[in-house]
Amino acid sequence: MNTVKITEENVGDYILFLDDDSSQNIGRTYFRGLAIHENDAEPPKALVVWEYRNIHKEADNEAAIRRFYFEEPKYAKEILDVLSKEADSFDTKRIVCNLFKTDEKTKVILEDNGFSFEEKEDQNIEVTIAELVSLSFLTKKEVPDIVSDISELTVSQFRDGIQNCIANGRRGILEDLEYLPMEWFDEDLSSCVLVDGKVMGFFLVHKAYSGKLKVDLLYATGTDAVIYLIDMARLSLRYALMKYPEDTITVLPRHNRLSTDLIDRLFADKKGETIYVGVKSV
Repeated sequence: MNTVKITEENVGDYILFLDDDSSQNIGRTYFRGLAIHENDAEPPKALVVWEYRNIHKEADNEAAIRRFYFEEPKYAKEILDVLSKEADSFDTKRIVCNLFKTDEKTKVILEDNGFSFEEKEDQNIEVTIAELVSLSFLTKKEVPDIVSDISELTVSQFRDGIQNCIANGRRGILEDLEYLPMEWFDEDLSSCVLVDGKVMGFFLVHKAYSGKLKVDLLYATGTDAVIYLIDMARLSLRYALMKYPEDTITVLPRHNRLSTDLIDRLFADKKGETIYVGVKSV
C-alpha cells in the first residue's frame, strides 16, 4: 500500500471522495489529509481528513476527523493506524469523530478500531436567513456609521483586529485564525466595528463550498461590546438578505458558554441534531 498526503496541489485527485468542506479546508494550517492506494494509478482504498484542535488551550490536543472514506474494513484499519501514528507525532492525546446517526456502518468500523461512542446533541444550530429575519430586534433599528463590512478595512487594520481578538483569548471556532487571509471570509456578510481607526469588534462569516454560511467569529470589546455585537449582526443580516435566498442555511456554533446562552435564548425551540460522538486515545 502507498500512503499519500493530500495537499492543495493534489486535492483535485480526491475530489470525488471528499465532501465540499473537507476539500476547501485542505491546505489550512492545522488540517491534514491522507489516502492509501494499492497503486498510484487507481482510486484510493481509503482516506481521512482531520483537524488538530485545542492547539491554543490548556487542554489536550486532539485530532478531529472531518472526513473518512474506506472501500473495505481492512483499508479502514490501515488508514486509521496511519492516522494514529501521525496524531501521536503531533503530541495528540486522542482522536475524535462526530457521525450522523444514519452512518451506522462507519460507527461499527470505528468501534472495531478502538473508538467508543455516545449520543450527544450537535453543538451547531442551523437556521435559515428567514428565521434570522424573524428576530425583530435585528431588523428594526438602523446601524451606526462605525459598523461596516470588512471590505472597508485595510489589510493592516484587519490583521491588527485579529491580533487583538487572539490577545483577548478569542478565536471563535478557528484554530488557525491568525493565518487566514481576509478573503477567507465573505467580505459583504462579515462586519466590524471601527472606532478611531481601531477595530473594536468582528462578526466573521465564511461561505462554505456546500453553500452554507458559517459564523466563524463573533467578538467585541469595550464598554459597548454587547451593542456592537447586535449592530454587527444587524448589518450582516441585511447584506445576507440582499445576496442570498431566504432559505440559505446559516450555521451558528455553540462553542462556548456565551455563544451557547445567546443562541439558546434566541432560538429556544431549536435543537442541534442528535449525533454520535466518538473518541479514541492515542
